[in-house]
Amino acid sequence: MDLPRGRENVLVSPTQRHCRITNGTRTPRNRGAAIPVIRRIQYGQMFATILKVQVRKIRILAVDHNPLLLEGLSLLIQLEPDMDLVGAVASGEEAVDWFRREKPDVTLMDLDLPSGAGVTAIRKILKIDPATCVLGLMTYEEDESGTQALAAGARKCLTKDRLNQDLAPAVRDCARQAG
Repeated sequence: MDLPRGRENVLVSPTQRHCRITNGTRTPRNRGAAIPVIRRIQYGQMFATILKVQVRKIRILAVDHNPLLLEGLSLLIQLEPDMDLVGAVASGEEAVDWFRREKPDVTLMDLDLPSGAGVTAIRKILKIDPATCVLGLMTYEEDESGTQALAAGARKCLTKDRLNQDLAPAVRDCARQAG
């Protein structure tokens, strides 16, 4: 059932008492823009409102020289409803170019790129945008490249063998700190 146009309907739901429905949109009081209402259902004296809410996804750039790992990262990110892979590249130079173009929220950087290109790319990316979040991906926990990446400005380093458990929480935490 659609809301009648031109009328104000007050929500009586205890969890949304701070809101009002006007002309088919939900306007949170003192909270900015309105959100379109999909449907309003009445249950006796109570109303349930179904809102069309768009969640901003965390935009991620993945960098690794191993195509199999890039495919695995892509699949892990696709499983998360609040994340979106905007690019998957195989070199540090490509990563810097993609970063300039796409401006991702989080960059996952392989620290085992040939010639230390991962750490160099982290420095270049952080010169472009010092507030961005870079997570280093390393093969071994005691890897020296992890220390170098943290010194270059990476927020955290993750081992590749634990990405299925650690990736999503680390990306969310990193994006929260950056934004």
